[in-house]
Amino acid sequence: MRFSDVVRLAKEYLTLGIAAAIILTVLLSVGYFFVYKRLMKGSKKFSKRTAALTLISICYLFIVFGAVFFSRGSFFSSYSLQPFYSYIEAWNQWSFCGWRNIILNILMFVPFGFLLPLWHKGLQKAWLTVLCGFLFSLIIELIQLVGSLGVFEIDDLINNTFGAWLGYGAVMLALMLFHRQKRSAAKLFGYAAPMLVMILAFGSIFTVYSMKELGNLRSDYIYKMNMKGVELTSEVELSRDSNTAGIYQAAFGDEQAAKALASSVFSAIGATMDEDETRAYDESVRYIAYKPDNHEASIHMWVNYKGLTYRLTDFSQFDDHLVKVKDADELTIRGALAELELELPANISFSVMEDGSYIFTANMLQVGNQIWDGVLRCSYYSDGTIKEIDNNIVIADYYRSGEIISEFEAYDRLSAGKFFHHNRQRQTKSITVRDVSLIYELDSKGFYQPVYRFECVFANEVEKYELTIAISALK
Repeated sequence: MRFSDVVRLAKEYLTLGIAAAIILTVLLSVGYFFVYKRLMKGSKKFSKRTAALTLISICYLFIVFGAVFFSRGSFFSSYSLQPFYSYIEAWNQWSFCGWRNIILNILMFVPFGFLLPLWHKGLQKAWLTVLCGFLFSLIIELIQLVGSLGVFEIDDLINNTFGAWLGYGAVMLALMLFHRQKRSAAKLFGYAAPMLVMILAFGSIFTVYSMKELGNLRSDYIYKMNMKGVELTSEVELSRDSNTAGIYQAAFGDEQAAKALASSVFSAIGATMDEDETRAYDESVRYIAYKPDNHEASIHMWVNYKGLTYRLTDFSQFDDHLVKVKDADELTIRGALAELELELPANISFSVMEDGSYIFTANMLQVGNQIWDGVLRCSYYSDGTIKEIDNNIVIADYYRSGEIISEFEAYDRLSAGKFFHHNRQRQTKSITVRDVSLIYELDSKGFYQPVYRFECVFANEVEKYELTIAISALK
């Protein structure tokens, strides 16, 4: 979910919350003034403070329940009981989305911790507010689990509870300042502690990452697999020799670089970009352009920041007089791609798919001091132009060489359970290594790092399934 989607949902459910609060206020007012005071001759008064707290609390609950339950579809009942799993996953992938979701899960419960002490002085105790925050989060997680409305996650409990503590600290600092209570250093530090912990924790994480030379690998393990009772064998002989391998650096663009690339491609096909229709997302940006002679058929281009790969679709392909050409030769397709300023190496692999798409495949192809890696798919039409391109070929320059561990050392890490398992809830009785090879993986900073790829067969009492395991090769 993008940040704009989060803001949109917050506004949507805030509006619903305000509407519900107004309706409830009207109903309570009618009940209070006409039933309680007039008919029952009641004398108890409700303060403006209580009314304001009620309104704010209702709005908050609508936002929480709307975001948690009503903004998603149905799920399979699932759970994750590994503490800080989401943190390690966000670290390995280093995606804006991952860290944003963690921070939003914390911030979602800040109002809870802020409002609770305002309702009653008896709740102005840290342990009580934190406990209530934990119980409220636990109820939400259990409803998600039982109702198949989400994943029961220990990390959500941790983040939500911390958010309640954060809100408690903020409101108690505010009460101390505005009511001019006696300000002891111990109390000030205690109330500021959750904010200091958050700043220190996330500040340290982002500082450490920025100081790393290379990025993080998506395939790194999040937690060790329990290998007790698992029989691990290898059908291949593993080398014990350490060696060196090259490290390559791919393009890692931003919105400015993506725009320059899109402008270059649009210019080559005689199209003009419509700046008003540009949409930037977390890891990519979408551009729309039009040709002067055909303003009804738009041209969409999505550019990924990592590797500056892109996907282009020219909707003029649906014009009645155009047909897809399915039997063009490689030279013709290369010429059409050259018109889009795409020059491909001579030794790149070429093939034709059954649907008439043309495929160019580069598997860590050495081109001078560069490597080309990935697949380009395109479609060619009867007017002699390419109308569709899905260019996932990453071009990386040589960066430096690095020492790598041996195949046997990588196998040792596998035997210790230090690998990423795609389905961690499956039981495993045996793992058989069928093959091992040194490949490359694009890390979170745009570097191609060497990793060992183990082709394995996992087995239990019910089934066997093949799984590829990646182990980082750099020392």
